[in-house]
Amino acid sequence: MKPLNMLFVLLGLFVPLTAWGETARIDLPQPLSKEAAVEYALAHNRAYRAAFEDVSVAGEKVSQAQADFFPKLDGSYAFTRLSDQPFVSLTVPSMNLSFQKIPF
Repeated sequence: MKPLNMLFVLLGLFVPLTAWGETARIDLPQPLSKEAAVEYALAHNRAYRAAFEDVSVAGEKVSQAQADFFPKLDGSYAFTRLSDQPFVSLTVPSMNLSFQKIPF
């Protein structure tokens, strides 16, 4: 057998042995405690996260619904060089009041 071929054969025999020795030294993960397992499950459960987001959205919808009971004020302002005075419109829908053309 040629020396180069013998070298490849010897390397072919020893490389798997060294790789097997490396994999035998890998530390296995430690088992989770009950609390850690529950925390991990809640953090990675899609249904739980979706339900949590649904609760958040429902809270925001409640805030929007409550905001409808507050007084509202709408206003606009328009000015052109051709008009004599600026045009201002102010509306308070909750009190049924409307003001227009308030001179300055």
